[in-house]
Amino acid sequence: MQEKKFSFTPFLIILFFFMALFAFNKLAGPFPFSVNSLVSNEVDSFWVSGEGEIAVKPDTAYLSVGFRESGVTVDQVQTQMNQVMNNVVQRMKELGINIDRDIKTASYNISPIIDWQDQNQRITGYEASTTVKITIRDLDKVNSAVDEAVAGGANVMNSLTFGVDDQEKYIDEARQKAVAQAKERAQKAAKTAGFRLGKLISYFETFEDDYARPVYSEKAFSALLDSSEPATEIHTGTSEIKITVTITYAIE
Repeated sequence: MQEKKFSFTPFLIILFFFMALFAFNKLAGPFPFSVNSLVSNEVDSFWVSGEGEIAVKPDTAYLSVGFRESGVTVDQVQTQMNQVMNNVVQRMKELGINIDRDIKTASYNISPIIDWQDQNQRITGYEASTTVKITIRDLDKVNSAVDEAVAGGANVMNSLTFGVDDQEKYIDEARQKAVAQAKERAQKAAKTAGFRLGKLISYFETFEDDYARPVYSEKAFSALLDSSEPATEIHTGTSEIKITVTITYAIE
């Protein structure tokens, strides 16, 4: 009869491994172990847009004029600029424009006139320019304001634009129209397609206006400078304020 021999070697190896693992865990801490959980909250949604327009008659004009002068010295061009500025401001004041609130200097620049000869530069004089912005709250005075600015010495006509003083009031009216239209479209679409509208998920809007902006060509401005030409005639007309909204709903 053959006697079976039992080997302790595998058992000792396994025991040694677990003892080493236990010791490492005590000294270095547990092995890092993490589980990433991803939960999807995807919701079926539906978006719709609406537009709201308000016809507005402008009640305010914004006139931007400028002066350009040149002279031999800085003091000379500054004196010329100040004279023109004072003339224009005085004429606006006589029209009833509030000079403290509605007239402001937008820019003022003085730069040397340099003559280059034989690669040498020589200052021969100075150029100065300024821009003045005038707010005209009585539109019946727009034509007179343009004429008086030119008569006072303005030789640069930058722009003349129209707007409304309380623009937010009209924007809000247009927004209400746009939202009402979008909601109505959403309800009709849900009824037709057979689904229910859930909560509002997002809202987005854009704003547009088409205020008239008269532009003076060089020929037209030359005509303004010619005192023999008829007085300026500018008509404001009406403008449109438009809001477009996009509303997204959850579908139930």
